[in-house]
This record gives sequence, C-alpha cells and structure tokens, in this order.
Amino acid sequence: MVRLLLGHVPVDFVRPKDVEYVKAAFRRMGRADVLGKRVAVLLPEDVFLYKALARRARDLPVMADLSALRGFNRRYVERWGRQLGIWSFARRALALSPDASNVALHRLARVQKALR
Repeated sequence: MVRLLLGHVPVDFVRPKDVEYVKAAFRRMGRADVLGKRVAVLLPEDVFLYKALARRARDLPVMADLSALRGFNRRYVERWGRQLGIWSFARRALALSPDASNVALHRLARVQKALR
C-alpha cells in the first residue's frame, strides 16, 4: 500500500490481491467531493474488506463503524470475505458493538454523506 496526501486528505493506493474482487469493487464505486473535485471512492463495504485484507487489529473499530452505517451490505461482505479468506477477521469487526467504537454519530453521518 502507498499513501499519498491530496491536500490534507490521505489517499491510499492498494495493490490488488484478487482481480475479480477488484473488478467488483470498482463497478460499485461511489462519487464524493474532495477538495472541490468529484472523485470516485470505494463504498463502505469495500473499505471494510480492504481493511480486513490488511488484518490489522487497529482497524477493527473503524470496520465496526463502517458496518454500522445504514444500508451496509453484510451479505456482500460475507461473500467476498469468504472468497478472499478473511471472513474470520471480518467477523471480529462485525461482532463489535457500534457503541464500543468511540466514533460520534455525526462522524458516521458525515461519512455517509460523503459516499453518496
């Protein structure tokens, strides 16, 4: 993974581990305004899966927050999580209570708005 800063916004570039998954994630991409530019962004489920691919315990609270977003597609995450071999790690994040994650509800709303 390579992280670059676009202004004050960190942008991660990740090498694909499964070409079919990358194609599926790209087909689902949303749009967001970043520094006055309309850019393509991964949807919450795909951010969740990429974090699960990294298998970092520090990402579990963020993954739990993503899974608490309205409309989060757990079936999509389970299907790809199983195919990518990361389902057991992903389940750890899904099992966390959204209340245990120390992220304010207004932040979740801001993330949802940005991903529309």
